[in-house]
Amino acid sequence: MNPLLRECMRRTSTIIPRTPRAAASRRPARTAAGVGLAMATALLASGALAQSAPPAPTANHTWGGCTLDAQTVEAIKNRINFGGQFDTQNPNANFNVSFILVYSLSNDNDGQPLKPPASGYTGAILCTNPESVGIQTTTETATLSGVDIRDVEQVHILQYREPSGGPTKKRVCSVTDSFTDCFTVSPP
Repeated sequence: MNPLLRECMRRTSTIIPRTPRAAASRRPARTAAGVGLAMATALLASGALAQSAPPAPTANHTWGGCTLDAQTVEAIKNRINFGGQFDTQNPNANFNVSFILVYSLSNDNDGQPLKPPASGYTGAILCTNPESVGIQTTTETATLSGVDIRDVEQVHILQYREPSGGPTKKRVCSVTDSFTDCFTVSPP
């Protein structure tokens, strides 16, 4: 078991498993960063942690100060549902956009260029819908006392280049429940 997950489990009062042990054992090995990101994402979505507002963007760090206005949220929802494959009419279905993580494959660290006098690039940008979720900074090792960990989701991104050269590509894999779905993302 991943040491971070073990420590997280040790520090919580109750663990509520969502998948059978056999299904969990078929999952790829979890990295501390992946588990930390998954936990932070789940906690951000639930509003469970409240420590401080996102700091100013800095080089080599994911920045969480981006917010999505209502018009942008609606535009994203329309693009997600292009072709009508999701239930948007049922009010109990909660078709919504809570947050997105923006990567820029063409820039260092997948981030955005910093404004001078700073230099370099941020990491990915986390944009939230303030009508749906709040956001607070925290750490990967922050103590979680008296909480029930409902699930650990993981997004794993592997950057690579073919031996013959060519563009940098990313393999993006997301683990939800006992399913792993992967995609290759590359310049057109």
